[in-house]
Amino acid sequence: IITAVLDTAEGGKNKKVDENSSDQAVGKSVAKVEARAKVTGKAKYVSDMEFPRMLHAKVKRSTYPRARILKIDATEAEKVPGVKLVTFGNDETAKYRWGSGVADEYTLARDEVLFVGDAVALVVAETEEAATKALDLIEIEYEEETPLFDGEEAMKANPSIVVHKDISKYARSGSVPPPDNRKTTKCVQLYSC
Repeated sequence: IITAVLDTAEGGKNKKVDENSSDQAVGKSVAKVEARAKVTGKAKYVSDMEFPRMLHAKVKRSTYPRARILKIDATEAEKVPGVKLVTFGNDETAKYRWGSGVADEYTLARDEVLFVGDAVALVVAETEEAATKALDLIEIEYEEETPLFDGEEAMKANPSIVVHKDISKYARSGSVPPPDNRKTTKCVQLYSC
């Protein structure tokens, strides 16, 4: 592996391909334009870039698998020098649901979190350090609810917990059956039948 990396950094001089092949592409080594920069560590990625007046964003995420959001206090976070915006999910900032197949998530959680890592608040600041400091100062009060980890339980006709009580009203895309076809699927409870 080390030999291959060093060879790429040198422009691929140690080729073990038949250069006399009449085939134009198959079996030939094709050097990638960015290969040298990547293997030598000189390549620039989006996270490496800095621009004048660039802002940095950080997201505060839930540490609970399921909980009601009772209160969000961003008062101290908004006082951090360089902070331009502190926001969280509500009718204005998280108006629409989204998701793969079934639109069952908000960009920023509204009223409840449904998994560990659910985005709850967003901070935008002039520096990454200011955004991180402000994020740490956001206080969120939760009321923990019982999560559902068992797929078999979730598929029952009457599961112990129903996370999406109004899922039949959610937008669908792709291969997810519409609400009127839900009785014909094996995932009956997924569609709140």
